[in-house]
Amino acid sequence: MATNPDPVTLMIANTIRPGKLEEYRIWVKGISDAARKFDGYQGTQFIKPPSGDDRTVHAMIRFRDHVSLWVWEESEVRQQWLEKLPKLVESRQAEKIEGIEFWFEPPDTPLQKPPKHRMALVTLLAIFPQILFIPPLISMLLPDNVPRFLAILVSCMCTVLLMTWAVMPAMTKIFSFWLFRK
Repeated sequence: MATNPDPVTLMIANTIRPGKLEEYRIWVKGISDAARKFDGYQGTQFIKPPSGDDRTVHAMIRFRDHVSLWVWEESEVRQQWLEKLPKLVESRQAEKIEGIEFWFEPPDTPLQKPPKHRMALVTLLAIFPQILFIPPLISMLLPDNVPRFLAILVSCMCTVLLMTWAVMPAMTKIFSFWLFRK
């Protein structure tokens, strides 16, 4: 069993068989409802195919830690749902991504990734407001005799934590229609 305490995201790409999209949607609702009942489950985000010809659906399933994901992956209910999948999909690819790795392009991944210019723009939109507001806020909260480099360090820590666990997951969800469009 994995004991890594870091959050983990399971990236999945399913290529749906022709004519099976509606059945697949019913399957997705069922397995998602089942996963919600497991401790540590933090949500699933589905990214629809960008065009009519593309039948690959991408999913990001987040868990609090590796133990929570392992319990889900080894569960009987998940196995029962996965047994139904071969009738609905032509291929399935999955990869686990930990913590901040999700921001960056994993090497040799078969999953669809957004173009770098789109990732850069979304990252800029996410980080710019934080750079504007966090340093002044930190300066107001810290005593005047705190060295500037420590204030900058605290600001950076706040920005990284927000980006990793709050801002980038939200930005990815908000801009997924554009990020993953071909």
